Amino acid sequence: MSQHLFDLLKQKNIETDEIINIAQAMQNANFSDEQTVSQLIDQLQRLAGQSISPEQKQQLVNTITNNKLPNDMNALSQWFNL
Repeated sequence: MSQHLFDLLKQKNIETDEIINIAQAMQNANFSDEQTVSQLIDQLQRLAGQSISPEQKQQLVNTITNNKLPNDMNALSQWFNL
């Protein structure tokens, strides 16, 4: 993860346990399943205290389920306006 993203998480007072729980859920997640991806996005939105429009969420779900997710965490953080 980029230092920028870590700094943003610290600023938002996000608990390490919450990050670990989501990371563990992501390790076992089926990223080809739209419902699973949608639920993970919802968890990340709550954790970050940010929201995206339904259209952005669907675009992100499609990007992930079609395995077209950027490798750059900075690019990914732009989805959530971090």
